[in-house]
Amino acid sequence: MRIDLGYGVEGRFRIRLRGFDAAELSSDEGPHARKWAEELLTQAMAITVHSAKDTRSFERWVADIYLDGQHMATRLQTRLKTLRAIKRQS
Repeated sequence: MRIDLGYGVEGRFRIRLRGFDAAELSSDEGPHARKWAEELLTQAMAITVHSAKDTRSFERWVADIYLDGQHMATRLQTRLKTLRAIKRQS
């Protein structure tokens, strides 16, 4: 994710979304979760990132991300639950 750090400075960062246990890309749900995340990010008019301290992740930022005021992890979790429910009914 490219982030405007202010004062004309931008950075490109990998961010781990706090509050969402993302599926591995090699799993059945992985490609769906990635696609949903990309769709949500590209469709958002405003993206707010609040970094959080996480002692387990040293390579990436851990953050709460809000898309147009809505928590991204909550939105992804809702979609994932819907996908699982549909699969159970099949």
